[in-house]
Amino acid sequence: MKKISFQSFSQYAHTVEQSFRRAACGPTTIYSILSHYGGNVPSINTIFKKARCRSYGLSKRKMIRYLKQYGDPSYCAESGTIDEALREIDAGRPVAMKFDKWFSGRWWERPTYDYHWVPLIGYVEKEDELQLIVGTNRAIGETRTISYQANRSVLSFVLYRPHSERD
Repeated sequence: MKKISFQSFSQYAHTVEQSFRRAACGPTTIYSILSHYGGNVPSINTIFKKARCRSYGLSKRKMIRYLKQYGDPSYCAESGTIDEALREIDAGRPVAMKFDKWFSGRWWERPTYDYHWVPLIGYVEKEDELQLIVGTNRAIGETRTISYQANRSVLSFVLYRPHSERD
């Protein structure tokens, strides 16, 4: 098992505007990942407004854009594979992970979440099953372990790492 020390936040916190809460998983993931590194991170509400989030959430393109905009200039944000995401966890860096059965055209599937951003913070490799440990964004510090195999067709990953660490 590999799990990084990480404080996830809640999109339902009293500090998040009530009208944003249902769709604030993307901004909450950005906030959680950037807070992991410290520094001056804008609020979830500010990220939500600047990213012009909609009721269905935040696109992968906007996740990359706003990690870059609000993050450390010596870091890059880019799309990645599951293998790259696991290497990031091994290096102690959280990864933005998106469940998306709607825009990926997998609407008949039954993933853990239909459409939801979460920080990926760990994994467990068991015999023939990879389990991913994620912050749920539902409650502060709450984590959940999910099956990679059962969700892989709807998952995508955004890596946030130093430019010097790019493959």
